[in-house]
Amino acid sequence: LVSVAMFFITPIFIGFASYLQKRTGSEIMRNIVMGIGGVGILLNVMEYERRKNSYLFENKRRYVWLGFFYCLGLLFVCLFPYIPLYIHPYMALGVFFIFFTNFKIGILGTYLFLITGIFLCDYSVHFVLFFTFTIFIGSILFYMSGFSPKAWLAYGGAASIYATLFVALDLLFARGIGMETVKTPLIGLAVNLVFLFFGLQLLERHIKFPYRKQYEILNNPKGELLSQLKEMDAKAYDKAMHTGYLSKRVASLIGLDEQLAQAGGYYHPIGRMKGGNPLKENIRIGKEHKFPPPLIELLASYSESNIPPHSKVGVILIVAEAIVSSVLFLLEKEQDQDVNYKKVVRTVFRKMMDHHMFDEAEITTKELHNMQELFLKEAAHYDFSCGIGNDGSALPGL
Repeated sequence: LVSVAMFFITPIFIGFASYLQKRTGSEIMRNIVMGIGGVGILLNVMEYERRKNSYLFENKRRYVWLGFFYCLGLLFVCLFPYIPLYIHPYMALGVFFIFFTNFKIGILGTYLFLITGIFLCDYSVHFVLFFTFTIFIGSILFYMSGFSPKAWLAYGGAASIYATLFVALDLLFARGIGMETVKTPLIGLAVNLVFLFFGLQLLERHIKFPYRKQYEILNNPKGELLSQLKEMDAKAYDKAMHTGYLSKRVASLIGLDEQLAQAGGYYHPIGRMKGGNPLKENIRIGKEHKFPPPLIELLASYSESNIPPHSKVGVILIVAEAIVSSVLFLLEKEQDQDVNYKKVVRTVFRKMMDHHMFDEAEITTKELHNMQELFLKEAAHYDFSCGIGNDGSALPGL
């Protein structure tokens, strides 16, 4: 429904905006055809990325927010001809659109807005280059920062790039400098940063961290269920702590949901506490204690032994658990010898690949290779015997 709405609303908005500007019939038709072609390509890429499960943040409300935001952004672009050029917040639009999809779709969608703006506003080369650079560079900075309203480094970097590019391009094309050269980028910069700060602060609660408070409670090693696990089986508890830590570290470095990965590592043995079927127990305990749905799904899929995981976080969890189990076993068996962590990691990956354990996760060979390198980097500096992380600090609860 969201895709259908986006497809039909785009030519309507663009056509009506062109009509209000008293464009010629051929120009109106050109803009409508451009809009239909652009949104068609965008929707196809969105469907392709959805099938790959490569959207950044997954939750039930995302598609509604995405459709609403797309229409709002399109409305803004149609109103841009009546607003001074330097106030057009393309950088903020780019960041928000990536926030709802992923980097590839976000950039593509924002350039659809920019092309629409080019036809409606008749931008000069000066402004086209400026908006192009600021969309791309600003989006990279906020993408790397995790789209947090408190990412001051991203704000500062985006501000510097914004002002520098504007002044540089103004000097290049206008060959002069004056008050407008300074005033114009400052006003545009202020508009973009205000949009970004308050927009990210609002949207973060609905998109990026819909279960943040739940995960903060669940990932406390002294929580109710983990305390029960520690009393019943201290070794299982220690292994869960190590698995959660390692899963979180790798997920964070890859850009996946580190809170989900950590909780998966902590709670993967919880279904075995009371006996019975681990799969059913994980689901029952998860629902009883109101686990976030992604965590219940992750634990349910993990409980099925020898069943390949269906998500990248699931791959991280199953690999982390196998590595931690192997290392702890070797430490207990060969107490007087050092464990070759790198050999353990490579062996785990090789065996899982031989048993096709990664086939269902829609993960590429390159992504698997990068993941293995991260596990090698983490495991090589990880003291399993003392419960100490690679930064030298004791793991929580150990």
